[in-house]
Amino acid sequence: MFTAVEGRYAQAFPSFGSERTGAPVMAFCRIDDRPIHVREPVTRRARPGPGQAHRPVVTVPATALALRHAGRPVPGAVLPGGLAALTGCVTIDSPAAAVQDRFPGPVGEANADAAREAYDHVRIAREERLPAEAD
Repeated sequence: MFTAVEGRYAQAFPSFGSERTGAPVMAFCRIDDRPIHVREPVTRRARPGPGQAHRPVVTVPATALALRHAGRPVPGAVLPGGLAALTGCVTIDSPAAAVQDRFPGPVGEANADAAREAYDHVRIAREERLPAEAD
């Protein structure tokens, strides 16, 4: 669990079965105002806010981003960047700083860069979808 700069807590973790290292996996991410103690899979999506009929679904190539930046197929530090872009609940600075705080040095920097790329990936995907959603 990461404590974010903006007073929020984040948790991201994959769900492994019999997959081999580097194989696609299902992963989960949570952000809350309180410490997160539950480690169970996410079973429902965030509820839409006022004036929102639905929330967009955007996939993040988290394993590929982790491999490119950190050299390991560990997507947990990448996902909070994507969630920040999707929800706007924190800026990208919070998950990036939390990762660097938890993993000081080159490992933290590489994972923070991967989180930033996930943030940009989701932001761009949402911008591309906006004209179609307006129809």
